Amino acid sequence: MKELKLQVNFAFYCVIGIIAFSIYIISLSLSGGSLSVLFKGQMALALIVIVIAAINFTLAITGQRHVLFCNNGLSYVNVFGTQKYIPAETITNVKVQTKLAVKVTTVSTELNTIYLVGFKPAKDQKLKLKQLGYLA
Repeated sequence: MKELKLQVNFAFYCVIGIIAFSIYIISLSLSGGSLSVLFKGQMALALIVIVIAAINFTLAITGQRHVLFCNNGLSYVNVFGTQKYIPAETITNVKVQTKLAVKVTTVSTELNTIYLVGFKPAKDQKLKLKQLGYLA
């Protein structure tokens, strides 16, 4: 069985980190001496997003969170940490698009559509996906 593990999408984590850090800096600079509830909420939200992105990035780099295409289908770990498997028979289309400098892999099935933003195929991986019959 041929397996193809998608690589980590570094641009996605950079964009998320920059946006969250910018929100944190802006709310910190606008708050001045007194911290209102709105600015406290913005700072807390930005810090939470930074921590979640750092944890997910660490898990992706260490290989504990990955996306795997094979002859039999697609295996991935969703946002909540559960392992999901989609049989190859139910996959109708796989598309790779670039949106805001981030590659988004869209996997269309008979029932729903899955967006993979934390992982992306490289050029040689796209060729292997074509050989496996996923990309047209």
